[in-house]
Amino acid sequence: MIHTIDFNGQKLQCSEDETIMDALERSKVRYDVECRSGYCGTCRCRLIEGTVDYDSHPIARFSDNDLLICIAKPTSNVVVESY
Repeated sequence: MIHTIDFNGQKLQCSEDETIMDALERSKVRYDVECRSGYCGTCRCRLIEGTVDYDSHPIARFSDNDLLICIAKPTSNVVVESY
């Protein structure tokens, strides 16, 4: 299934089997990322609306309204804002 990602006002498509970071890179949207495994927290963003899932539990600490776009996969349309 394909979901719409609204990232800082820019809309793009993301399938359930790819991460939000994958969708950003495919759409040529640049954003800082280091570990790509949920360890460092560099890619932490705020989840404004929607739901995501993780293949593995993130190691980096973050609040309930945050997500790590390097490992987050959308399960609905989402609205995300960077910090």
